[in-house]
Amino acid sequence: MRKRPQPLSYSLTRRFLEETVSAEGRQFFLNNELGIIQGSSLLFQLLKQMDAPFCINDYRIGLVVQGAVRSIVNLTERHVQAGDIILLGPGTIVQPLAVSSDLSVKGMVVLPDFPLPFSPTDLPTFNGQQSFRLMHPDETDLAIANQLLDAMWNIARLHYDSGVMGGLVKAIFSHWNRMFVSQTATQPAAPTREQAILERFLRLVNQHAAHQHQIHFYADRLCLTDRYLGTVVHQASGVTAKEWIDRALVMAIKVKLRHTDLSLKQIADEMAFPNASFFCKFFRRMTGLSPGDFRERGERVKS
Repeated sequence: MRKRPQPLSYSLTRRFLEETVSAEGRQFFLNNELGIIQGSSLLFQLLKQMDAPFCINDYRIGLVVQGAVRSIVNLTERHVQAGDIILLGPGTIVQPLAVSSDLSVKGMVVLPDFPLPFSPTDLPTFNGQQSFRLMHPDETDLAIANQLLDAMWNIARLHYDSGVMGGLVKAIFSHWNRMFVSQTATQPAAPTREQAILERFLRLVNQHAAHQHQIHFYADRLCLTDRYLGTVVHQASGVTAKEWIDRALVMAIKVKLRHTDLSLKQIADEMAFPNASFFCKFFRRMTGLSPGDFRERGERVKS
């Protein structure tokens, strides 16, 4: 009998890390509240190995110590390298494309059960308008970020205490927020109207494409005509609005196929396709594979 795919869950991630941790020693800490990696690339290797996008439902903050990662993040290809700081918030969809052999990352995962002593959305960096941030700190800010993550790592290994860790998490969030505000203030002039429309359109597509497949929905939300939105998006990005919607829809389908055991009919229903046959034809046209073949490939990677 064909095995069903497992979700990319807390237990699966922990098992992979424990089975593949290097001989140099434990490079991660993980409980039901918080995860910390210290100079490791194992989690990125896991995600690259799975060859599928995944959806972030928590806060993940990282600092690239060395090496580089190339990924698709919310439909846009991103290149993150040594000295960069990243934030992935709830709703981010990520698919690693390439991971350098010398990659080393420090970071933390704040899981939904963590008792945050503050609301992240009170900070501009975490206001929910964008679920992904990439920052290029100066040497001083980079050193502070390193020290905060090192302190969290050392305390977690010695004696985990939610209250102490809450203070460190707040300090890290506040430091990341200050860097973002400072970086934003020194950026060049505001984007053109066309660029602003494209950015707002892509944010809406990332949020709604799994259920809203037509350009009219997005034009209506932006108070524009379908034709004008289509023209602006194509001129600003070189890609049609429908192509952006279809790309986001395919990414969402891949997440469901690889990380849930929902049937094809259930996925088709959830994603507002008229029937499973139409759903399968759409996915094959976009990827060259049937949904079943894509899911099967994922199972072979895991086995």
